[in-house]
Amino acid sequence: MLISNFSPVNITALMMQAAQASSAAAITGTLYNPQHGSTYYFEAQHSNAVWPECNYRFVSYTGTCDTLDLWQGAGANQEITLRAPTDNDVDVWKLETDCGLFIDYSKSCNNIDIGTGSKSADNSDIWRLLPSGNFAEWHFEAINRSECQDRFLTFNSDCNVHTLVLGDINRAFLMHPVKTVDNPVVHHIATSDNQGCADPFVWKDPDDIVGAPYKMICTGGDISLYSSGLIGRKDSFTYDGVMLGNPKPDWASNSNRWAPENIPLGNGKNLAIFSSPQLNGVHRLGAVMSVEGVGDRKWTTYSASTFALGIPNNDGGDIDAHFFKDNGKIYILWKTDDNVVGMPYTRLWINEVSISLEDADFLQLIGEPVMILDSTALWWIDSWVNGGSLIEGPQLIKKDAYYYLFFAAGKYCQPSYAQGVARSMSIFGPYSKLGVPFLSTGTVGVGSNGDKLIGPGHASFVQDQAGTWFSIFHASEGLNCNRHPYVEKLLWTDDNWPVIVTPTCSDGVVKFKQGSKNRSCKWVNKKQQRINKHCAKEKTWEGGEVKLLCSVCCETCSKCTTNKCSRKC
Repeated sequence: MLISNFSPVNITALMMQAAQASSAAAITGTLYNPQHGSTYYFEAQHSNAVWPECNYRFVSYTGTCDTLDLWQGAGANQEITLRAPTDNDVDVWKLETDCGLFIDYSKSCNNIDIGTGSKSADNSDIWRLLPSGNFAEWHFEAINRSECQDRFLTFNSDCNVHTLVLGDINRAFLMHPVKTVDNPVVHHIATSDNQGCADPFVWKDPDDIVGAPYKMICTGGDISLYSSGLIGRKDSFTYDGVMLGNPKPDWASNSNRWAPENIPLGNGKNLAIFSSPQLNGVHRLGAVMSVEGVGDRKWTTYSASTFALGIPNNDGGDIDAHFFKDNGKIYILWKTDDNVVGMPYTRLWINEVSISLEDADFLQLIGEPVMILDSTALWWIDSWVNGGSLIEGPQLIKKDAYYYLFFAAGKYCQPSYAQGVARSMSIFGPYSKLGVPFLSTGTVGVGSNGDKLIGPGHASFVQDQAGTWFSIFHASEGLNCNRHPYVEKLLWTDDNWPVIVTPTCSDGVVKFKQGSKNRSCKWVNKKQQRINKHCAKEKTWEGGEVKLLCSVCCETCSKCTTNKCSRKC
């Protein structure tokens, strides 16, 4: 991990902490573990260098794939696809370039050069990926140089030198998933009739103890409200209607309402907050109260005005508010919409508040607002402002010793839109950013119709009855900005970073007469149903006998019980 102390406005020192012990390899269902057929960028980890310092940091090759070095951006010539040399290999890989050539090295300890496509018997293209001890960070070991000290892919500590050679120091690379062409995970829209829902916020209604306690609200209009009795990747929210009642005050009269959230206050009382554009077009935050419970959908008592949040020279507005309870106190987090006025960065803020339903504005700030995160220091965060970076949608949860500050990043509805996370042992920071996206277009699969999910993010988080955490995020199925909600499980690594996990086929094994062979899952659409295509004739290891074999079902990772290809999964 990088140590982040870069800020263009010198108003925060955001540190990127090194994780203490890696457990990525122990968690399946994430592309931050190396996977056959998946494509990655690999980012050299210069110690104490914070983006855009040492910007030549991506393993790269020329258009003809014959020269390798570090480059200053991530694109087609930085894509590396992992290929398992044989079906039995574990953590052993060939590194394929976009040209189809493999990165190789000399077996001789006297030669530390690397290249591609060599046919020499003295060369090898087999590497082992070893976890460095930091989440999503790996070492490339040239396994056919076991007697050599210089057997790792390394870079120079001098940022002006971009060569890659075999060595023993400066060998840590962050893994950034780009795509999985073969057998992507299928994500399920979390609304019963496949309705859209941008900026989904989910909470558990404490007053609903027998019905459908999980509630979801979405951006836009009179704010759609959904309910579900369960929370999980295949559970659905049912549309209940709109939550906002009439009449609305002037500050809330424009229907372009963004990112609503709700905080239950007990005894049927609920307070929702959202942003709405004012006469000058700038979004400001206000609130609306319900005293009759979520089920009646009667949020009808509005704050007298938008909130004065005390940020000087804040011409861009305030959006994406979030309530957080901790140790008997209530806090509000939000984003100043700095990119609207052309600023190259955006900021997230926090302030303790008191809530009084008798007060015309409901909220009173306690103390001064604190800027807890800005959008700098991560290369994968872009902005609508040229050369800038953008974060939004703050969400805060507490687990064990850490506060986890989740944020959406980049340009919504675009492939660059992602979800990041930072952590701190103090609610006011400083927060340390994880160097890779928590959720990105590269880490997600496809929708149920087979179209690639684009721009996952603006997530919220909720626990089920057993205490398991889930992330609810939006994404588009295809590049169309038709955003839907999706639910996936959230786990933590041993070094206390969160990770999204989804079902995989990595545990499926096809039994052969003289051994076993790992198989990936392939699917075919037949009469709108997903059919397992692996019930097919395969040869045994001896290559002589042919027999019918069945592998696994991608969605469940359970073995099929029949060898007929009509088996539904």
